[in-house]
Amino acid sequence: MSRPTWKGTLGFGLVQLLVELYPATQEDDLDFRMLDGRDLAPVGYQRINKRTKKEVPFGEIVKGVEIKKGKFVVVTPADMKAAHPKASRSIDITDFVDASQISAMRWSDSYFIAPASKSSPKAYAVLRDALRESGKVGVAKVVLRSRQHLCAIAVEGDALVLALLRFDAELRDRGDLDAISKAAQVKATPKELELAEKLIDTLSGDFKPAKYHDEYQDALREFVKKKVKRGDVGDVEDEESEEAVRQPRSNVIDLVAALKQSLEKPKAKASSRAATPRKKPAKPKASRKKPPRKAA
Repeated sequence: MSRPTWKGTLGFGLVQLLVELYPATQEDDLDFRMLDGRDLAPVGYQRINKRTKKEVPFGEIVKGVEIKKGKFVVVTPADMKAAHPKASRSIDITDFVDASQISAMRWSDSYFIAPASKSSPKAYAVLRDALRESGKVGVAKVVLRSRQHLCAIAVEGDALVLALLRFDAELRDRGDLDAISKAAQVKATPKELELAEKLIDTLSGDFKPAKYHDEYQDALREFVKKKVKRGDVGDVEDEESEEAVRQPRSNVIDLVAALKQSLEKPKAKASSRAATPRKKPAKPKASRKKPPRKAA
C-alpha cells in the first residue's frame, strides 16, 4: 500500500479517531510522453519566468493570488494553516444523511480511511458498523492539498471510505442550458413511457463493476502492441485524421418502434442460443513438426 496522503482525526460527536487517508483510486490511462517530432527526444516541463525568460528553481516558486492586474499577494503554507488551523488536520462529521439524497453530480475522488498505526481500531469499528446498520453516510469537510472539500464518510466492505463531494458553487445551473430547458417542456406519451419502462425492466440487474472496463484504453494498448510487433518503434508518422462524424439529416425517429425493437433484441438472442445445437468438438489433428532451420 502507498504512503498515507493525509493524517489527522475523524470526529463524530465527542468521539475522535486518529486516522490516515490512502488513495482508493488510480489512473488507468496510457502514460503519454511529450516528444520532439524531429528526433523523438523527450520534451521536459520547464518553469520559465515570463519576465526574464529564465528557468526558475523549484524551491523559489511560491503561490500568489492576483488581486488586480500585475499585483499579487503571496500565500505561504504557514498562511494556509493559520487561516484555519483546526480544519487542516481534522474531519468533523456534522450530519448523517441517506446516500440517495446526494446527487451523483457531487461525487468525486475517494480515499480509504484507515486507523492510525498507533491507535485502537475500536472506535473505527463502531463508526463503520453503525453506518452500515443505519444505511447513512456522514457529511464533513476536509482540507487536502491546501483546499477545503466537502466529503462523505461511507462504508465499503469492512472499510470506511471518504468520498470528496462538490460544493454548490462548483456545480453549474442546468437552467443555463437552453437545450435542457426546451427538453423539460416535452413529455413522453403513455405508450412511449410503458415501452421504455419495459425496456428498463428487461435490462435491469445487479451492478457488477468487473463487467465494465475502459474499451478505449484497451484498444490503445492493443494498437501500441501491434506497432511494437511490427517494429514500428521510434518513427513518427502522421496518422490519418479521423473522419468527421456525419450528423443525421434529421433527429426525428419513431420512438415507439425503436423501443419495441430494443425489447425484441434480448428475446431474439435468448431464442437463438436455445435453437443453436451444440457442435461436437472436432478431433485434434496430428501436427507435423517442421525441422528447425539451420542458422546461416
